[in-house]
Amino acid sequence: MIEKFIPESLQKWAESKVDCNTKIDKLMRFYAEAVNCPRCFVYLRQPELKKANTTHAWWSEDRFAIGWESWYSYDWFDDGNAAVEDPMYGEAMLSPEPLYINDVESDTSGLVNAEFERKIFKHSALLHAPIYHAGKLFGILEPSAFEKPRVWSEADRAITSWTLARLGPIAAEYVTIYGPK
Repeated sequence: MIEKFIPESLQKWAESKVDCNTKIDKLMRFYAEAVNCPRCFVYLRQPELKKANTTHAWWSEDRFAIGWESWYSYDWFDDGNAAVEDPMYGEAMLSPEPLYINDVESDTSGLVNAEFERKIFKHSALLHAPIYHAGKLFGILEPSAFEKPRVWSEADRAITSWTLARLGPIAAEYVTIYGPK
């Protein structure tokens, strides 16, 4: 049963009646703490226009903000070439299934561009979780681990599945209100 893994903070988050921007902002910390990661961000996209932006992030200590300045922007940009440099993003466009990357350096899936991950995100392990709503990719939820490999647990997977099911419509609402027109 998935519910046994869901912490009270996430349950209360799901029940909260706040605007979509605040809802996503609060999720970053609650979700990161639930999966025991020192950083989490969400990359949202407008599927019809193929424009995207890293809109929200949280980190537990400043040292985990590393790379933030290189991938955060106030402008929504064309994400058409993102899949070339980031094969995980290309996979997310095809499948809503999260990718659990235990070790950026030794992953054998063929979907990890280790050099890109080192240069831009500087993490050692990550969870690349596509956010879908109404059959469309609205973004990626990405918690990160640092300094050593990480094995993603059954609880991490349950929490992620539960969170994605609730995040899809919120992400779509955010993109409709705040995204590119």
